[in-house]
Amino acid sequence: MKVTVCIGSSCHLKGSRQVVEQLQYLLAHNNLNEKVELAGTFCMGNCQEGVCVTVDDKHFSVSPDTVNDFFEAYTWHEDDFDVRPSRLWVTTEESIHIDANNLIEDACSDLHEDAFEQCDADGLQKLLDKWCKEQTGTSTYYPCYKEYVIIHWERY
Repeated sequence: MKVTVCIGSSCHLKGSRQVVEQLQYLLAHNNLNEKVELAGTFCMGNCQEGVCVTVDDKHFSVSPDTVNDFFEAYTWHEDDFDVRPSRLWVTTEESIHIDANNLIEDACSDLHEDAFEQCDADGLQKLLDKWCKEQTGTSTYYPCYKEYVIIHWERY
């Protein structure tokens, strides 16, 4: 989780320093320094009401008087970061694949007319398939938002 506090001139006049100091204290007091990144930035363009604070790109207006309530409203306690998902989405796997016909066609495009027919596409495809299977770290998993598995954590 990333919390960013505006330290621009307008927010500085509204108490951004006190907001940062109180958030630092609250994060340390709740053992969240390792789990929450607290950062500062210059004007975010949302300084009409109070000090502009973002939590994972959501904007809030906070003052030194409301920072404790703000912190509690988001219940940033150590236990909140151990939330287990109630469902896991089914995924499909896509692996690397190179089409021999496309490769030969590209390679032969500037050669004579029947150059493509002279190539062993099947042999090349077998070689490419074997090479693709030997590669590591080349698979991508895409979630299928139509199917999921519900996890009953109480059973474990």
